[in-house]
Amino acid sequence: MNAGILGVPHGRLTTIESYANTVTDGSHELTTAVDVEEQTTLGGGVACIEGRALRETVEEIDTATVDSGRIKIGSTRQKIQRWTDVVGLTAGDDHEGFLLVGSSDATFGFDVAGDAIIETAELDLGAFLDEHDVLGVGTAGTAAIGPIESITSHGTDVREDEEIGIGEHVRDSIRAGYLSQVRCHYDSDWGFVRCFLAASGYIEVYEPDLETADFVQFVAEDILPYVRSDDA
Repeated sequence: MNAGILGVPHGRLTTIESYANTVTDGSHELTTAVDVEEQTTLGGGVACIEGRALRETVEEIDTATVDSGRIKIGSTRQKIQRWTDVVGLTAGDDHEGFLLVGSSDATFGFDVAGDAIIETAELDLGAFLDEHDVLGVGTAGTAAIGPIESITSHGTDVREDEEIGIGEHVRDSIRAGYLSQVRCHYDSDWGFVRCFLAASGYIEVYEPDLETADFVQFVAEDILPYVRSDDA
């Protein structure tokens, strides 16, 4: 795993355990489950935990039937399954732990995995760029200009793009912390890093090619310090 939505705990995430619970809703049996497939102990006594999460729900689904040539619209209750890969790093001396799930559609994993209340992280991308040795910013999503709700700029390094003032606007947005997304490359203790980050918590690392245990350590070291706190 080298991409996912970051979730951070209220309190400390100390473990993720396998379980399966089943309840009945009308004629439907609904299961919520976590399957821990692998656990790797890392430095400092923290553990990288890999697995999957599943949640079944009942939803009202629109239906259409043809009766004597007429199309009739109705609804029916259907069981819906959602599942996702889940990766977690348990709390250590310098952080409270975190979870990663596959996409924004999979944040239900934060509700069902782990022993803490987990919420989707919000990243301060301006601070991230300010405090890293950034070599280039290829994509930046910035705040509104006039009637335009948002701007996404692409280029070799959009910080230096002076076309219609985009470079200045990107630099101002970085200083003000108004970035919604950024694709950049920078020098790190992990070497040369190319990644995409969204303020809404999405992280994807293109380079280097990291194993899952390395990826969660990278997130802990390079990304987690830029999670906005509740009082930020």
